[in-house]
Amino acid sequence: MSYGITIKLTDDNDWSFNTHKSLELVSGVDNLVQNVNIILNTVEGEHLFVENFGTRLQDLIGRKVSDNFIKYTLKTALLKDPRVRSVKNISITRNRNVVTAKITLQTTSSELVDIRSITQW
Repeated sequence: MSYGITIKLTDDNDWSFNTHKSLELVSGVDNLVQNVNIILNTVEGEHLFVENFGTRLQDLIGRKVSDNFIKYTLKTALLKDPRVRSVKNISITRNRNVVTAKITLQTTSSELVDIRSITQW
């Protein structure tokens, strides 16, 4: 299955350039992983053209919420990507004010993809 192609982003969400100063592209599963990370780091409603893109995780920061509620919020956001068939597993780890989520997705082509997301709480 094709997961599309787009401009590759750096860890700081800037465009990535190669040594020839040309934009780098990302495709395949790497494109899906990049898009999932964008979803998880976008406030729902912040995207100008797609109102339900993103999560409400930022609304939860500083509040005492259960791991199950965080999992529900993540799963709801991830299933908005048409390439994601299901969310197989989400495990939450907390260390002071840092919440780490390890996520396993199943794509529409039945491929399993592991993603790690970190949020400062």
